[in-house]
Amino acid sequence: MGISKAAVTKMLTPLIADQLLAKEMDTADNRSFTLSLTAKGQEELIALTPTYQAPMETVRDGLGKKRFKQLIKLLAKANLLLNQAHPNGAGPIEVDCDDDEDDDEDDV
Repeated sequence: MGISKAAVTKMLTPLIADQLLAKEMDTADNRSFTLSLTAKGQEELIALTPTYQAPMETVRDGLGKKRFKQLIKLLAKANLLLNQAHPNGAGPIEVDCDDDEDDDEDDV
């Protein structure tokens, strides 16, 4: 996935401290643990859903459902390609959208 253990720990620690996630150690292997969403975490997730969905709906409404679906598929494909090419994380990427010979506005 390209994310270090240290980065994951740094992201999870405040969520556990705020009791949004519960961490349960594996009794068979002390190096492993299971994370679960707490009731408080579930409440926060539900409360944040409109904040996340509003911009997505704006994009979907502006592009139309068909183009929005294409966008999501293209982003998923791009993410897969980046993860395959740079399994330890992709660095900065420069994109020149003006010089795309395959660009067809009707397809995008």
